[in-house]
Amino acid sequence: MVLGSTFLYLGKFAEHKQAMYSSAVTSITLGYGNIILSEQRKIFGTFEAMGGLVLLDTSTTFLLGLIRNLFDETSNTNEIKK
Repeated sequence: MVLGSTFLYLGKFAEHKQAMYSSAVTSITLGYGNIILSEQRKIFGTFEAMGGLVLLDTSTTFLLGLIRNLFDETSNTNEIKK
């Protein structure tokens, strides 16, 4: 979303809503195709897409670790009761 604000500041988009939409779509799916960046700014889209992938990987790893710890604690509690 930071790059959405940057694009708005640089004058690429006229509205804040459109800049945020473009930023969200780029970071999640590497663009939708209805908004195309200029040649000078395509590198920003690449960095945002890579950042989105890192964010997705980090979130997934955190959630899976949390679930694993939850199940480990539950199984340890059941073994103690037996």
